[in-house]
Amino acid sequence: MKTTIVDVARETGLALSTISKFLNGGNVRKDNREKIERAIKKLDYVPNGYAQNLRKARTNTIGCLIDSMQDEYATQLVMYLTDAAIEKHYQLLYACHNGSPEAADNAIRLMIESGVDGIILEPVEGADKSLELMRYQEIPFVAIDKKPPVGACDCVMTNGFLGGYMGCEELIKFGHRKIAIITADNAKDRSSWNQSRERTEGFLRALKDYDITIPDNYVENGNYLFQSGSDCMEKLWAVGDHPTALFIANYDMCLGAMLTIHELNIKVPEELSVVTFDDLLYSCIASPELTAVKQDTKKMAYDAVDMIIRRIIKERESGTVIVREMPELISRDSVRNILLEKETDPK
Repeated sequence: MKTTIVDVARETGLALSTISKFLNGGNVRKDNREKIERAIKKLDYVPNGYAQNLRKARTNTIGCLIDSMQDEYATQLVMYLTDAAIEKHYQLLYACHNGSPEAADNAIRLMIESGVDGIILEPVEGADKSLELMRYQEIPFVAIDKKPPVGACDCVMTNGFLGGYMGCEELIKFGHRKIAIITADNAKDRSSWNQSRERTEGFLRALKDYDITIPDNYVENGNYLFQSGSDCMEKLWAVGDHPTALFIANYDMCLGAMLTIHELNIKVPEELSVVTFDDLLYSCIASPELTAVKQDTKKMAYDAVDMIIRRIIKERESGTVIVREMPELISRDSVRNILLEKETDPK
């Protein structure tokens, strides 16, 4: 990976401003100058004069770094980001990091060298260098879908806590008390931007508010992926006392869980009621159609583009803006009404 000014600062232990002052011919103390010269030689650092020149003029281009283009949610997000940018007479330069901090650092460096006016990004844990570089280069950036693991910045994301609460409450109001959850709230990953953690916390708060206690084995943790959802569902159903209802905090995991539900011949909603997070295509074509907590992906994308442009044109120069989009519960046929059954039971 190409060496950046951040690497030089880390190698010397000096501030970025001191490194910059040296590179621009400013007066730097002799001992610091020698440290910087040694680091530049050791790291084979070459300042990018082309990128520095580009920073002086706007290109009406916004860099957009997302996790992946392999799922329906990402495709939808990219479509809305593109529409929003075009309406504002900007073009987008896309890249994916696929969860790799190295890929994220490289992509952001290349975007800066290409002269983007600002960057919208889905943060990835470990890509601290790129965040430092954007702050140093004074590149406006907005996080979308999740907060970055370090530092404060503008951010637009769904209120996951409320979404988890709404999903659980939907099951509770239909009489369910034995409610399980499949999530990706990995206890080893305590970063602040874990979306599923917010959804899990909302789910658990709803249980607490309604004075419901569930056993530990009703909480299955995975890793956001299809196969993980399938594995979690298999383990959940292997317990002796089956839940009557299930909240799935991630769409890809929902697809995997529903496959296992089908393979195990579990009837929805007769044996198991299901609520999922993200109202995407499968929720509408499943049989029965799934009750879902819907993210307003379009509003999230349009707000992110609006926020980054405001930073680019310096309409907003100070403070940090956090926008929490409100989710919406879409009720369908995957939740069994236990209360109604009790009311109509002749006994």
